[in-house]
Amino acid sequence: MIQLSRHDAEEIIARAALVIPSHANSFRGYLLRLYPPGDGVAAVLKNDLMGAMSRCDIETVKSLSSFVYNHVPANLCGSAAAFDEWVAEGEVVG
Repeated sequence: MIQLSRHDAEEIIARAALVIPSHANSFRGYLLRLYPPGDGVAAVLKNDLMGAMSRCDIETVKSLSSFVYNHVPANLCGSAAAFDEWVAEGEVVG
């Protein structure tokens, strides 16, 4: 089971609010396991470039990709399997 501390999740969400404010709620829902992110954010988290490009403009894809690469733990993103595992079995602790 994948775990993420509540403190780390809140820290990532706070960074998202500063760096990509229009998508901060998508990351809040995903990281705290409240609700799934939108299709564009999900595609970036899954490392699905074609899916992301079909849902977002290039600047948004760049911003989201950079944010995920620099701030989201690698075990929560990077493939459809990692994304699906977090959604299905992830746990926020603390």
